Amino acid sequence: MEGPIDEVLRIESVFDRLADRGGNSAVLEAYRRVRLQLRPIRRIEVLLQDTGLDSVLRIEGLGRDEQWKAVAERLDEYHEQRIALSASLEKVMRQSA
Repeated sequence: MEGPIDEVLRIESVFDRLADRGGNSAVLEAYRRVRLQLRPIRRIEVLLQDTGLDSVLRIEGLGRDEQWKAVAERLDEYHEQRIALSASLEKVMRQSA
């Protein structure tokens, strides 16, 4: 079983490959900077949302199959799930500060 940081790193690797796929080095570099800033938040998210990694792995599979419309739809769903967690995430972060 993976621990929270393993899940975060796995999620990041999927999004790294998606960002790299576009072939725009500026976009990839910007994503990598944001990724590091988001890591503490993602660590809490994986504790609050046990389906986050599953969602990202589905996105990865669709990307491998070059089903880009489905990738876009799943990305929207993934981010909607993250937004839905935002109140809980903020509460946890305030308690730990």
